[in-house]
Amino acid sequence: MLDGEVGQELFADLESQGIKVFGTYDLGLRSMTNSQHPIETPEDCQGIRIRALESSVCVDALGALGMDAVSMSFSELFTALQTGAVDAQENPLFTIYNSRFYEVQDYLSLTEHFYPVCPLMMSEITWNKLSPEQQVIVEDALRKSVDYERELAGQELETIVADLTDAGMVVNEVDKAPFIEAVQPVYEEYRGQFGEIIDKIQAAAKE
Repeated sequence: MLDGEVGQELFADLESQGIKVFGTYDLGLRSMTNSQHPIETPEDCQGIRIRALESSVCVDALGALGMDAVSMSFSELFTALQTGAVDAQENPLFTIYNSRFYEVQDYLSLTEHFYPVCPLMMSEITWNKLSPEQQVIVEDALRKSVDYERELAGQELETIVADLTDAGMVVNEVDKAPFIEAVQPVYEEYRGQFGEIIDKIQAAAKE
């Protein structure tokens, strides 16, 4: 989807601002950890205080699950979890492991509720300094790096859950259907702003 028509539309604003996009690196789906209990249903989310991205969509989506979503900078998160200022956080598995959240969180629930990506970008100013021959070489290398990063990320994700389990976390799979149903009001709330692209994404996901 990101490599096709929908992806081109998502990043069209960047292109119009003089930024070239060569693809997206895969950061891994975001899942939840907490210090209270496994999250298996939306009901398990009730009352949990969770650090959220500084994004109204993220805060509202987690709030729709019954969580007390608090925006907080990432630099403050480990200490907030350690002191109990927040009970939970959500991040890609790479971030959960590399940030050693397993030291201050007991449960990992594979909710996979957000999909963040990292666009690979270059300014038009820099791009235009390259000769046509250089542009061909650079673009080829950047696009190949996207394929390589995605392959490597996929391989590492297969082992990282085991690494987190070995580090002491209790890991559980999640039936996503009830969660999808619970956040439908958020889709409706933002339909006026993102409705057309949401429909295209959902249509692409069904193909």
